[in-house]
Amino acid sequence: FGLSVFYKPGQYLYDVVGSPYYVAPEVLKKCYGPEIDVWSAGVILYILLSGVPPFWAETESGIFRQILQGKIDFKSDPWPSISEGAKDLIYKMLDRSPKKRVSAHEALCHPWIIDEHAAPDKPLDPAV
Repeated sequence: FGLSVFYKPGQYLYDVVGSPYYVAPEVLKKCYGPEIDVWSAGVILYILLSGVPPFWAETESGIFRQILQGKIDFKSDPWPSISEGAKDLIYKMLDRSPKKRVSAHEALCHPWIIDEHAAPDKPLDPAV
């Protein structure tokens, strides 16, 4: 897509790039590092488990407002039937603070990834 760059440790980037649903809050603030990739992966995980993006609005600016507010819905269907471990990982991947957000390594070592390898017997929501 022409959006990739070679990253050097300690480097910060300043251009607003990315697809609206997947953009991390710090991209909108125009100062970001590699933590944005974990955010985007968290958005993808949310979509894979629920069938909808975590931040939604009719317009691009509305989506950006939702991202900056950072309220994640785990109450609507299908979230009550999704494991607490999955919700915990998504919550940590979508932390609005890049300093508090889990790293890619921490996400891969999360108990939901490591320990919950058996597929549940619960039927998935039709949206998934």
